[in-house]
Amino acid sequence: MEAYKLHPLVLINVSDHHTRVAAQLPPGAAPPRVTGCLLGHRTGAREIEICTSFEVPHAPDATGAVSFDAPALAAQQARYKQVFPAFDVVGWYATAAAEARPDAEHLRLHRSLAHLDENPAFALFTPGSSSGSSAAAAKEPTTSTTKTTASTLPITLYESVVRATETRFEPVEYTLATSEAERVAVDDAARSASLGRGGPGREREASEGYLAHLRGLASALEMLEGRVSVLVEYLKAVERGDSNARVDRATLRAAARLAKTLPAEGGGARFRAGHDADVADAMLVAHMGAVTKGMAEFEGFARRFSASHPEKSARAHRRGGF
Repeated sequence: MEAYKLHPLVLINVSDHHTRVAAQLPPGAAPPRVTGCLLGHRTGAREIEICTSFEVPHAPDATGAVSFDAPALAAQQARYKQVFPAFDVVGWYATAAAEARPDAEHLRLHRSLAHLDENPAFALFTPGSSSGSSAAAAKEPTTSTTKTTASTLPITLYESVVRATETRFEPVEYTLATSEAERVAVDDAARSASLGRGGPGREREASEGYLAHLRGLASALEMLEGRVSVLVEYLKAVERGDSNARVDRATLRAAARLAKTLPAEGGGARFRAGHDADVADAMLVAHMGAVTKGMAEFEGFARRFSASHPEKSARAHRRGGF
């Protein structure tokens, strides 16, 4: 069994694809199935990381068999190769109604990708449903993995298995993996979507988000204060010559370098004088910028006045005006 890692960008791309198609339909119409390919790479002998996706239309061919649009697939794959040269097509996705299961048409689409991957993964998204395959968490040094349960995401990941002479889909476990950049992007997108709904609770949601941000800053400052206190107590113990305080030269050198980066340490008056000088310089630069901008605007006004009132401009020049 392969080990699969799924990134949240895939979920965002497929949700956006489904929403855009559904938004163009008349009210009450059932959204059609949308399809696309999954891009990623193999990180181990039997480990596949699914990083992103792109849209690919599907239609029946001359024989009536449903398959992907080959020219569109090749063009999309070539474009993504220019940006992500390490990514290959490792599977495909499709949307379906809630509680749907793979059928014969899914299998025909699956076989049409055999020339790109010997065993492509199949992700079945069921918008509006909360069912999905479970995922076993794993630890990565550069990514964070989150364990999902069967009621967490409306997605089930399948792989094709040959039993006797029959090929069928079997669900597999996957891990939801996110990098630092992805976590920031997903959190920002979720916060923007929440605040963009409007309504009477919008201000309350914005204030709650700001308060959560302040609480995070307060927690970070408390943690920093605790660590600095531990370092200060250690330095005092070394200075007193306590037997329990082992002298670590590397720690002492690191503390000395840190102290040199703090100009306010041990010199409050000197720090305030330097700070006031920096503030005065910044205000002077801002004032000079405002004056320069005003002079440029006045010069432009004078040119426009001269062009529109040449006689008045000439008299003003003779009187020492413009």
